[in-house]
Amino acid sequence: MLIKRPVQLRVGDRSCELEALFDTGSTLTLMPKWVVDEKLRGVEVKALRKPRRAYVLNGTWLTVASYVDGEILVDGASIEERIYVAEEAVREVEVEGVKVRMPELVGGASTTEAWGVELDLKRGRVIVKGAALLV
Repeated sequence: MLIKRPVQLRVGDRSCELEALFDTGSTLTLMPKWVVDEKLRGVEVKALRKPRRAYVLNGTWLTVASYVDGEILVDGASIEERIYVAEEAVREVEVEGVKVRMPELVGGASTTEAWGVELDLKRGRVIVKGAALLV
């Protein structure tokens, strides 16, 4: 399931609005490096112990070598999450001759499951119910 929504992202003392795609089929919550460079200038990007590769649905691979810890604000709800940074992520792709802008943030299953996020496809809403704790 997929829903595209504008969100506010806070990382450290920086904040910006991004076009996010909440995708329950995506394993990671991911953001392109160019978004960090252009919209979150100066935030601390932390290196992973070793770079990983992530498979993208269009059949390509991305290198994920770093991350930021941030707060995603969507429809009044707050999600604090680790966001992996993809070096080679592109701004747009061409599909059957039509250029399609890629999302600036992908909220993957790790985020939707951990924070009890439901996607209301009929209304195009992202509903954050909150994290579940087992005690």
